[in-house]
This record gives sequence, C-alpha cells and structure tokens, in this order.
Amino acid sequence: MYTGMKTNTTAKAVITCVSITDRVIKFVQSKAGDITALEAVPFTHKSDEEIGRVLEGVFKGKTQKELGRCILLIPRQLAALHYVRLPSTKPDEIKEMARLQACKQLPYEPQAIILGCQVIRVTPEGYSDVLLIIVHQDIIKKYLKFLERDKVEPQEITLDSQGILRWYKLQKGYDARASVLIVDFDSGYARLDIIAFGIAGYSRAFSLIGTVNEF
Repeated sequence: MYTGMKTNTTAKAVITCVSITDRVIKFVQSKAGDITALEAVPFTHKSDEEIGRVLEGVFKGKTQKELGRCILLIPRQLAALHYVRLPSTKPDEIKEMARLQACKQLPYEPQAIILGCQVIRVTPEGYSDVLLIIVHQDIIKKYLKFLERDKVEPQEITLDSQGILRWYKLQKGYDARASVLIVDFDSGYARLDIIAFGIAGYSRAFSLIGTVNEF
C-alpha cells in the first residue's frame, strides 16, 4: 500500500482516481494537471451486485490505456492511523519496526493487514516520527475485486485523505510552511485533516449519523 499520491513525469500523463464509499462511487480524471472528467454516482444498496453495476457504467467504453495511471482511493474511515516514534532513520529498519508496531495496535494477525508508513520528520537525536496506515486485507481485496470485473488494474492504492493532501499542494498560493485545517463533508461521513509543513499530520473521520469513527 502506498501512502502518497505519485504523479507521472510525462507532461501529458492521464491520471484516474476512483473512490468507492458506502453511498457513492467517485471518478475523477486529469490530464497535464487539468481535470477532464468528474463524476459521482450514488447507489441505494450496499450489495456487491449494485456496486458492480455502477462501476460498470462508470468504466463503460474506457480502456486501461485511456485511464492512464489509475489510483484507488480507500475511504479514511476504513483505515486505522497511528503516529509512532521509532529509534531509527534507516528505511529498512523503519519498515520492520512499523510492522511490529502495527501488529500491536489492532487485534489482527500480521498477515491480515496491509500496512503503509510515512516518515513525518526525523529528530536530531536520530528518531523518526512515522504515520502508520493500517487497512485489513479483506477491504483491499474487496475493492480490487470490483475493479477486476471491469478489467481495471490500479497502479496505486492510497487513502482519500492523502488525495486531499495532494490536492492542497496543487492550489495556487500553496505555502509549504503554513498549517491548514481541511474539513470534507461526504455522504454519511465528514473528514477532518490537518496539514502542517506540507505533511498530513492528523486525520479523523466522523459519522454524520451520530456515531464517531475514531482511529
């Protein structure tokens, strides 16, 4: 699982982002930095059959080549985020320590989770502050199964909150030194993200029907 949005170095690259929430499927496509397609299709039931039909309509007539770099966005509320300080600055050591820490956070077997990690900062003492992004593998498998039906293969999987970070960095007047609070109201959920020094330092998802999803 990748924790950040990556862009193709080709100036005319096509990037397609797909997000499947509990009530709507979102599709956005861009070319050379400009949005060329934007669609949000709601569905009334959460059955796999209906979601499959809606996705089929979204991808109808589109080939993998036309989709370009395809990115699958997992809703923030389906992931657990934890911030830890690890006694290393070496990528290989951080990766191993991160997996050990992730296994302590949730009651899942190590092989049952998909882990992404992002170094927030490195301290002068040689420690790394790291963001752990943990998703149960069954969630990833379910989403990939939907896309496989339409012969769509994502090159990247990340959280929608990471998409917000990428979107913010593309805005005019972006200041990497500034701290901002972004609130996104979706169907059924709201998300709060705090971005500081160009890094997603905090993220929470809230249910809009009375239950708070806190991770």
